Amino acid sequence: MWPSASMRGVAGVITFSLVAMASLSMILVLSGCGGSTPKTPLTTVIPALGGMSVEEAEALLSGEELGLGTLMEEYSDTVPAGLIIRTMPPEGEEVDRGTAVDLVVSRGPEPVTLPDLRGKSEGEAVSILQGLGLQANLQRSYNESVSAGLVCSSEPAPGTPLARGSAVTLTVSLGSAYVTCPTCRGKGTVTVAETCPECGGSGVCYG
Repeated sequence: MWPSASMRGVAGVITFSLVAMASLSMILVLSGCGGSTPKTPLTTVIPALGGMSVEEAEALLSGEELGLGTLMEEYSDTVPAGLIIRTMPPEGEEVDRGTAVDLVVSRGPEPVTLPDLRGKSEGEAVSILQGLGLQANLQRSYNESVSAGLVCSSEPAPGTPLARGSAVTLTVSLGSAYVTCPTCRGKGTVTVAETCPECGGSGVCYG
């Protein structure tokens, strides 16, 4: 016996309702509604790591699901040695999670090479050292070959690489220790600054 028209109508309405509900459920699932757990974002932002140690930076990167990339070193006058100067990609840039971040780590200030200051005036030598970020310690001694007021030597020696802030000892000439005396008439060879035991002149002289 065939179903009546009214029964077929009711069945059609029920079928349509079931299809509509299934479609709505699918839409809710796809849109993230209906109580489903939100998905973790696929991207993140490079955090600010400047001034941190490598260990601190690695821990922070791990928390953001980022990897530690290549470590590179660079001299810096402002960032202490061992701390991070910058990152690549730079901080604030949006990247995929899992991205490896390269770190540029400070080697501290770049060393300077001590120039040869022998024969320069005291004032000029001190000015050169200050311009290089070095400190000057002065000492004076008699010298028979270097005129008074000029640099005789330096410690360390010229050509030595030094960190900025290092001290350099400059020996500045007091000139000859020998003063001509009437007895030997300046023919002696001076070794130290004291009264000549032979002729009474200033300096030790040997005729």
